[in-house]
Amino acid sequence: MKPKTTIVLGLAVALVLAGIILYEKVYKPRRQASRVATLEAYPGLAMDQVTVIELNKAGANVRLDKRDQRWVVASEGDYPADPDGVTQMLDTGKTLRLSDLASAKAKTHDLFEVNDDKGLKVSFRDQEGKALAEFYVGKRGESYGTAYFRKAGEDNTYLVAKNLASIFDRSSDTWKDKAIARFEPNEARSLTLKSGNETLTLEKNLTQEAWELVEGETRTPASASVVDGIVRGLITLRTIEFPAVEIKETGLDQPEKSLSVRLQDNTEITIQVGQPDSTKSRLYLQRADQLALFLVSKYQVDNLFKTKDQLLVKEESASENEPSIPLPPPPLKK
Repeated sequence: MKPKTTIVLGLAVALVLAGIILYEKVYKPRRQASRVATLEAYPGLAMDQVTVIELNKAGANVRLDKRDQRWVVASEGDYPADPDGVTQMLDTGKTLRLSDLASAKAKTHDLFEVNDDKGLKVSFRDQEGKALAEFYVGKRGESYGTAYFRKAGEDNTYLVAKNLASIFDRSSDTWKDKAIARFEPNEARSLTLKSGNETLTLEKNLTQEAWELVEGETRTPASASVVDGIVRGLITLRTIEFPAVEIKETGLDQPEKSLSVRLQDNTEITIQVGQPDSTKSRLYLQRADQLALFLVSKYQVDNLFKTKDQLLVKEESASENEPSIPLPPPPLKK
């Protein structure tokens, strides 16, 4: 056999061997990892056992505790936590699927921001403090709806088809519940609106399922759409922020306006209204049963307070009740 032919055959064999090694060492493990990655990250996670959620990022620690079926922000004075946000976190942890292996090497953790220095570490714990699930939320992937994810204690980093930062990371915000009052519209039984020296009381006539303006012994039908608008406006009221100011700066030490709603279980929620802040577009608010202060859109608050005339059912004018007289038909064209 000629030397040139021998060299060519040797190179061909070397390329084949290199291909086999590359497949066995790189592509095959990745394919196997990809098949594994189609499984749920935590298939055995029981959400009802999670009673503590810890979120740690760059030295900022947040702890959420479950107390009597309600979540509170334990790291912020046990203030009620955003229930929708907590539910979304738990649901995501339960159903999260690892869709693509990005790297199996520990040295890439910093690159994908799935470490203690750059990542957000999430811990789900039971009442004994045992970790039921621990993982890192890293940076966003190339597309908006993806993120890098790594289980604590493992080297593998995955690219998952979820915008995890929007679900777990509130390092620039708060986990405190921004809703001023939470109840269902049909739970409202009475409303009391106080503005200056005027007090207006509305009660729901349960027999007729209709709202009435109560003035002593007199009951006058109230506009259902207007009253329902007040109730729904109160339910959808959200604070823009929790201002850290002295109460004397807010006008809430002597509020001139308040709105109270009594629910079917006799729970009463009273919202007190203070002065505008420096922007003049936001008002200071406080619940009578809480110390927390709120800043809410002035437009939204003003919309809750109606005059007596606005609350009453509008009577049709006489002209509206008169039958209309049809006009004679236009003359026929010749």
